[in-house]
Amino acid sequence: MYRFKLFALIIYVGAASAAGCKAPQYLQGYKDVIDSSFMKQIALHLGGGKDSIVDYKMFSARISEKLVETNTIGEYSLVNELSGKKTVDLYIKRGYNELYFSELSSVNEQRYGIFLAATFATEGRYIKCVGLGPLYIGFVGKGENDTRKFVTQKEYTIKKEKGSDRIRLKEEASVPPMYWVYEYVQGNSHTLQLRFSQIIQRGKNKVSGMDKPLIYDVGTIFNDPDALRFSLVK
Repeated sequence: MYRFKLFALIIYVGAASAAGCKAPQYLQGYKDVIDSSFMKQIALHLGGGKDSIVDYKMFSARISEKLVETNTIGEYSLVNELSGKKTVDLYIKRGYNELYFSELSSVNEQRYGIFLAATFATEGRYIKCVGLGPLYIGFVGKGENDTRKFVTQKEYTIKKEKGSDRIRLKEEASVPPMYWVYEYVQGNSHTLQLRFSQIIQRGKNKVSGMDKPLIYDVGTIFNDPDALRFSLVK
């Protein structure tokens, strides 16, 4: 149960798609959402209007639906393509999610972060984007033991405009911050990678009460320390 609660924080599952209805299709990719203009707005918005971006790194992760064996029964599970987790050697075409995380460096030596999720589904021979969001922006700072910490400040939902392929971002009001703890790791191909190890959710919740944050240990919940492992793409 906690496994799906954690992914619910990261990925919005399309109810229309699950119900068998035709899901909306997004022609845009992450480049149409996280572009230079959006990065500039983040620096102006979070930096008090007196900051600008000078460099950035973008990482991505693909989370696919795959078969895993549970007590001799094959069950679908969300598995990171970069993970070494054992899956059933039977290819079945299913949907997947792309997660994007960007680190931004600014003139004022401030670091910002952007987190975006996208959902893809197979329709015949084609793969189509059927969902964008949520999108989080915030600050990146130092954590403990050489880790980094992405602290969300704003959350956005992304929707298509009626009768158009254009998208719009809607800021969610009064969203408590989340703390995403991660570290840099070295991939097999010597490509820089990062791995999220812990997500801390502040604010009122039904599980721990008003004053106690929810703490998700990624390796424990998914039985896989690489469940949220990202690789540098740009």
